[in-house]
Amino acid sequence: MSPTCDIEITDLIQHLQQLNFPSSFSVEIVFEFTLNKGRVERVVLDEKASTVQRYSCSGEN
Repeated sequence: MSPTCDIEITDLIQHLQQLNFPSSFSVEIVFEFTLNKGRVERVVLDEKASTVQRYSCSGEN
């Protein structure tokens, strides 16, 4: 990866780490990013690789 890409990934990680979820919320969320010339064109949730679909918004499984 290029140094620019490393910086962008670090920025994304720092942004996502600022999100707050309830302590009982434990899921794996997998996203697919489509990039073009260093810009994000599309973000897709990978439902097969993610566990988030097993949880409801009310916290009931």
